[in-house]
Amino acid sequence: MNIEGLLLDLLRIPSSMGEENEKITFLEKYLSDYSPQIEKVSDSTANIWCRSEGEGPHIVFCAHMDTVPPAPGWINPHSPLLDGDNIIALGSADMQAGLALSIELFKHYSDLGANLTLLLTCDEEGWCRGINHALNRIEGDLCFIPEPSSEAPVLKAPGRSLYEVTITARGGHATEPGTSALVEASNLILNLEKLEVDGSLAILSLHSDSLGLTHPQEAKLILDRHHYNESDNIKETLISLSDSISITDYERPTPSPKPYSTPETDLVKKFLSYCTKEQETTTSVGDFNFVATKMPTVILGPEGGNWHAPGEWVSRSSIDRVSQIYVEFLNEILSV
Repeated sequence: MNIEGLLLDLLRIPSSMGEENEKITFLEKYLSDYSPQIEKVSDSTANIWCRSEGEGPHIVFCAHMDTVPPAPGWINPHSPLLDGDNIIALGSADMQAGLALSIELFKHYSDLGANLTLLLTCDEEGWCRGINHALNRIEGDLCFIPEPSSEAPVLKAPGRSLYEVTITARGGHATEPGTSALVEASNLILNLEKLEVDGSLAILSLHSDSLGLTHPQEAKLILDRHHYNESDNIKETLISLSDSISITDYERPTPSPKPYSTPETDLVKKFLSYCTKEQETTTSVGDFNFVATKMPTVILGPEGGNWHAPGEWVSRSSIDRVSQIYVEFLNEILSV
């Protein structure tokens, strides 16, 4: 398997969320011996499917092709730099290493007659449009998603909710004492910082307009909420902090990802027996939240850091160790 060679090729191809067509073209050619199916998701992007119908449990490898756009501070984000054990490039950890790993494992074990599906998705870093487009046809006994996990298996993830919070105030002439919705919103944000919540709470944006010399009468903020419980009472909590706010669900193009915990089936337990680290729980959301509604889903990927930031890196030796875990598991269940 040529995991590192493929990874370096992938890192050289820009593929910001929703703009994956160049990478799709490359991978369609790379996988040409495995009859790739291009599943159009929008005019600018698509998913890629490959299927190997064989004996044994049906194993799915799912990986997203996209990255976030380069953050300010990146220098040559698409020119991978080898720095000792690390490969530095945009998307190296999240999740081009897992993408290369999934592809090479699929190719190797397809050639051995395994029962496999490879699903390469788009827009995971955006609204997960790719995986939601694929949910009606994805099936299997176990899905692996090699997102970066520092070699620890992950069977549990939070859900995510987005809210639009509107803050109102009396206003008044800007040169006179008055009540500003922007000040009220700032006070609310300071109170939010003091809240002890399950999961996380983050302000993604704050916006207010005022025409002329007037204290703003309305301000809006977008609130991101990651939570591990299916029922979340954050709306009630926020309303209790102020009588000048209203909260609505932020309108998004795909369903909100739900929290999940993968059941430890016999197949999952067998895989865990090959893992070298204890289970962990991820703090974020992704394609795995949606796949987990269809089948047991396990995240296991290499060590990396600086995700979504300049200097993102992935460990080469960690990629090798994670690959070996998958190989040992697949060799056993396929008796090869």
